[in-house]
This record gives sequence, structure tokens and C-alpha cells, in this order.
Amino acid sequence: MKHLLLIGMILLISGCSKPYMSTIYPDDKQMILKDRAVDLPMPFYDLSMKSQDYPRCHKKGFCSLFPEFRESDFIKMNHPWNMMTDENGYSVGIEQTLPNGAIVLDYSIQFSASILPYTERERALEEKNIAYMKTSKTWIKPTDLVTIEHHGKENYFCFVVETSEIKRGRKSKIYYCDKFNPERTITKHITINITYTCAPNLPKELEPLAREYTYEDLQKRSQRILDSLYIKDEWEK
Repeated sequence: MKHLLLIGMILLISGCSKPYMSTIYPDDKQMILKDRAVDLPMPFYDLSMKSQDYPRCHKKGFCSLFPEFRESDFIKMNHPWNMMTDENGYSVGIEQTLPNGAIVLDYSIQFSASILPYTERERALEEKNIAYMKTSKTWIKPTDLVTIEHHGKENYFCFVVETSEIKRGRKSKIYYCDKFNPERTITKHITINITYTCAPNLPKELEPLAREYTYEDLQKRSQRILDSLYIKDEWEK
């Protein structure tokens, strides 16, 4: 009877888990993110100084390290690093809020993935046709900085848009990175949106914090995401 109860509890716990979150295991044949194997996989939700050294995979088949964490983040910011997940990706961020809940200083990195047909857009990306690529995003403004770069473990083609909203104190750099199947019929499309917000009405007492937590600092912290990005050879939606 005890054995049956134990089995039942295991099944119940397994049924409540979220299968789209996982770490990379040592026997993962596609694990090329780290030079050393992950001996003890860390929990996906564990955002700490220790866990930042372990890459994470999403069920959509992309993997990367977290941005760089610092000990001071967990002391100086009243809302240190946290995570939210969904079916297509996840977001990780850190923020400073006022007593009324208003966000005045924010680091945010959102990840999402989709599998799409290979079209003229993907061909233009491979040919580094920026003029055509600009037409693929109708929201791009003339003042936005647009480039085509290579990032990740396999030098993926990435269409990059850097934009700013001065009135809101917001800057962002969005990476649209693609991995194509060998037949050039399908692409796995990964979006990494790195956003920084420093509210124009920032209280004077928070100005020293804003001088430390800058857009440039966020870009530097996020470079390890781009360097470690790995898109698996999985083409089913």
C-alpha cells in the first residue's frame, strides 16, 4: 500500500510540473554551450550567483546562459532578478520600483521562439539585404539603427534593431536570430529583446543607482546570452 501511495505522489508531482523548462544534462548530444559538463542540473527558476553559470533550454529548442548577475543586484534593487515563462519563451529581469509600485529603473530580457516557413525574408537575411529586411518590420522608425550580425554558437544570422523612446526613458536592442534547416524550407526564429528603462521622473535619491545601472551596462551583461545562444536542430512546431 505504501508503494502505491508513493507512486501516486510521484505521478501527481510529475503531472503538475512544466515540461517546457529544463536544464541541459551532461548526456545531451547537442550540448555545446559549456566547456565542462553540468554535473548537477540547477532548477530552471533558480536565479542566483551560482545558477547563472549554467545554461538553460526551453522546450522550443533554444538554449543560452542568463545575463550576468552581480551580488549587488540582490542588495541594491528592491526587486532583484526574477523570471516569467510561457509556451514560447521566457523573460528575466530586474527592477527598482517606488512605494506606489511604479517602475522607474528596469532591466528586461525577453526570449521567444517560433518555427516559420523559409521565405524571401530569410533569403534577404542570408544575403544581408538590409533594405529588404527593414520592410519586414513595419514598426521600424527612420531613426532606428538596423544591422545584420552573427551571434551564437553557430554564428546565426541575426537581424538587429536598436530603438529608443526618449519620452519614456526606454531603449531596446532586439535580435531576431534564425537557424535554417538544410533544405531551406523552414527556419527557427529566436527573438531576444534587451530593454532598458530609466524613467525621466527618477527620484533624486535613485540617481546614484541609475549611474550604475545603465543601458551600456545591460548590453555588456547580456553579451553572454548572445555568445552562448544555441538553436537545436528541431523543426517540429
